[in-house]
Amino acid sequence: MRLITKNDILNQRQISKSVKEITINQFIDDAQVTDLLPLLGEAFYFTILADPTNFTDLLNEKQYVYDDVTITSPGLKKVLIDFATARYILHGSQTDTPFGMVEKQYQDGTQVSRTDKKERYKARQQTAMTLWYQVEKYLNRHTELYPKWNSGCTTKRRKFRINKISR
Repeated sequence: MRLITKNDILNQRQISKSVKEITINQFIDDAQVTDLLPLLGEAFYFTILADPTNFTDLLNEKQYVYDDVTITSPGLKKVLIDFATARYILHGSQTDTPFGMVEKQYQDGTQVSRTDKKERYKARQQTAMTLWYQVEKYLNRHTELYPKWNSGCTTKRRKFRINKISR
């Protein structure tokens, strides 16, 4: 089960509306398994997938009060949108043909360099991790609502290191 759809991404980030569902879905699936699963831990991840309707407060943006301050948790969907978009940025223009992977060339434009794609990919991943830290704080402050969070998690949580990108 996917926690987000192509329309969720289109509402948050600029991608081509002509992208086929099957194309964007592979990036959503990869982001869920590769990026989100290690952050949430296996037990909690699969609990959410089993019935996402029980986790609307966690999946969607939510405001809550902590230490007399109103804080906004962006929600797991927003985190996942940025992870999936990062993957799409890096690999979305490639098409599998009988002759191998190709990138289409257009008369009125030039291809974005691989270096530029990697920089955009890293920037989107950095945004996703920044959003994740807010969701993680929400989870840690509401552990009574999410008993599977942190319980029996055998997956080491991923650390994200931010490097300055220079030219």
